[in-house]
Amino acid sequence: MALGLLSGKYGLAEGKKRLTGFRANVFGDRSLREIQPLLSLLGEISSTRGKTISETAINWTLCQGCLVIAGAKNAEQGRSNFSAMNWRLSEAEVVELEAEAKKCNFSVVQNIFQTS
Repeated sequence: MALGLLSGKYGLAEGKKRLTGFRANVFGDRSLREIQPLLSLLGEISSTRGKTISETAINWTLCQGCLVIAGAKNAEQGRSNFSAMNWRLSEAEVVELEAEAKKCNFSVVQNIFQTS
């Protein structure tokens, strides 16, 4: 999700992974600052529902009628991605996430070879 930025594992806070390599070159710290309020809201909803931020972000995308192609580096991430499909966010949660996302001055090109 957003090349991993919405997974909850990257951030500027203590204990979060910093962006490195490709992600650092494309996004940098500014992007993390821009989406921090959205990540915080994803974290609140995730905590309330007993889900991971990644599961909530995947579910949010599914609730918008989009196809999700989530990466997984190991079996646990695969199970987490799959479990995101077994429940749905409430309409109010989706609206709240959308409102927060619209405040972000941030966009992601998912395909680095994309021309438009």
